[in-house]
Amino acid sequence: MYLVRLSGLSALGCAVFAASAMGALSQSPNWEGYHIGARVGIAANGLSYDPDFDVPPEIYEFSRTTGTFGIYGGGDILVAPRIVGGAELSFDSIMATFDPFKAGIGGELANANFNFGVSGRLGYLLTPNSLVFGTLGLAGQSLTIPVGFDETDHATVLGAQIGVGAETFVSDNLSVRVDARYFHPFQTFTNADLESFDPRHFTVTAGLSYHFDSESGSAAEAPRPVVNWTGVTLSVALGYGAGEMERYTDTPGATDGPWWAESPSLGASLGYDYRLDNDFVVGVAGSAEFTSLVFYDPDQDSPFTEATTEFGSVTAIVALTGRVGYLVDESTLIYGKAGLAALLTHASPDFFALDGGDGEWLPGVQFGGGIETAIAENLTLSLEGTYTQAMDALVTTNLQDDQIELTPGVLAARMGLHYRPL
Repeated sequence: MYLVRLSGLSALGCAVFAASAMGALSQSPNWEGYHIGARVGIAANGLSYDPDFDVPPEIYEFSRTTGTFGIYGGGDILVAPRIVGGAELSFDSIMATFDPFKAGIGGELANANFNFGVSGRLGYLLTPNSLVFGTLGLAGQSLTIPVGFDETDHATVLGAQIGVGAETFVSDNLSVRVDARYFHPFQTFTNADLESFDPRHFTVTAGLSYHFDSESGSAAEAPRPVVNWTGVTLSVALGYGAGEMERYTDTPGATDGPWWAESPSLGASLGYDYRLDNDFVVGVAGSAEFTSLVFYDPDQDSPFTEATTEFGSVTAIVALTGRVGYLVDESTLIYGKAGLAALLTHASPDFFALDGGDGEWLPGVQFGGGIETAIAENLTLSLEGTYTQAMDALVTTNLQDDQIELTPGVLAARMGLHYRPL
């Protein structure tokens, strides 16, 4: 599973850095017109599952993180001198298999196959070449669900899809984008076994777009701040993340998950960048991020109905990462990053027997990529996606030393504001 996630992020990095070989812009690009593109990245897939119609319901929040790839196409117009509006059609493959009962009777609970949708987008030109945008639209999530002994239900669950992104031209017809999208269903699907399913997903992708007739030039007016890319950087960031918690146990019949949680985040970082003699920038940064990813198991760990269902959480992530970036122009950098991380992970003492709860910093790794664009000579704005994976487990002191192990991973998107002292 780790290889799947890392391969998705490797593809994301390849999409970002492929732009460095595309050649320079000959003039300001034309944002108006049609475009097509392809994107790759990581999808954190969630599934709300109710096995029956008991009151109150027992809702399980399961997770499966996968790589994702997709295609999109649409058209844009300038609705004002620095405002771009448009619409897109998209199709994304997810291929997530939910099998949370591996320690029990086994078998697949459900499969999330692909997502398709139509959305509008509205963006603001930070420079003539670089756009930040938001999206809102309607999407459908394809599900296949085993029923009985040898039958399968097929369903498409409709929902809303909202997103945010950044896009920059790297040649006359080509642009690179990084975006994050969240899908939430309007409806619940109930199969013939009276089980109900609510799928959702949070995806972070990098895409490469081809714009028809963009070499004709643009009427868009926007400043081109020139940034000194060598020096200290002070940053704050607001983000959103989807967490996944693997819960390994050797108890027959137990539910392993992995489990789903989601939360906004707030972070800060201190870094240093150095511009090489060519158009590349290298740097290092230390960051701290605070979040509230809480994981629940409705089975509880107690026969009492008022017992807690919270079994674990992730409340902070710290990382030391290096990055390598390519300057599209003097104002915009596309980059990839990787390094070491630690996740502050808790096991709930009220859930596990014999005071088995504990808190521990788990060592891990962090990978990602993004786009950073100047909004003033000493201020830049970035959108980046990262995946942080614990490489060790929190082992509870519950009955046996190796009975229950908690291992988290977090997919996140962040909008950052960076101050570069002149």
